[in-house]
Amino acid sequence: MVNGDNDVIVPTVNSYHLQQNLPNSALILYPDANHGSQYQYPELFVEQVNQFLSWDLPKPNGNQAELAFPTLPPGEGVGAL
Repeated sequence: MVNGDNDVIVPTVNSYHLQQNLPNSALILYPDANHGSQYQYPELFVEQVNQFLSWDLPKPNGNQAELAFPTLPPGEGVGAL
């Protein structure tokens, strides 16, 4: 998760709660940044995202990692028309 420490749209405390309750999650807080912190620190953001995506997470039964939550078929869920 990425959050600016001055984010008024998604308060930082909410990101702390998510990070504490989501397995294999990471929280990156950008100083003096708001909701668009990835645009305020673009090079650092790309570097940290690439680092996170390169982590070798344990995979159950040697198979592809399973998501901790169910996925929805295309066209279902928030924003579906």
